[in-house]
Amino acid sequence: MKIKIIDVWAEWCAPCKKFTPIFHALEEKYPDIEFVKVNVDEDSSLLREFNIRGIPAIIFLVDGSVVRTHIGILSMGQMEQHISDLLYGESVYTN
Repeated sequence: MKIKIIDVWAEWCAPCKKFTPIFHALEEKYPDIEFVKVNVDEDSSLLREFNIRGIPAIIFLVDGSVVRTHIGILSMGQMEQHISDLLYGESVYTN
């Protein structure tokens, strides 16, 4: 199973900046998960592809398929719960 988490952000977005240290800490803690940051000012294709209407947006993919999306900032605990759910087969939902 291949898990990928995409953080869709922008330099001018204050909540995005607040989430960055959380994202980087998780990237270090979970080396088997692919963490990707996409700046919408440099590449807006994800906005259209995933129908994103706000940022920060966090997209969770398993084996290339979107299983969850979240608009807005998440805490470290909330992110770890999402990751745990994906790693250990808990309920999969889209928020």
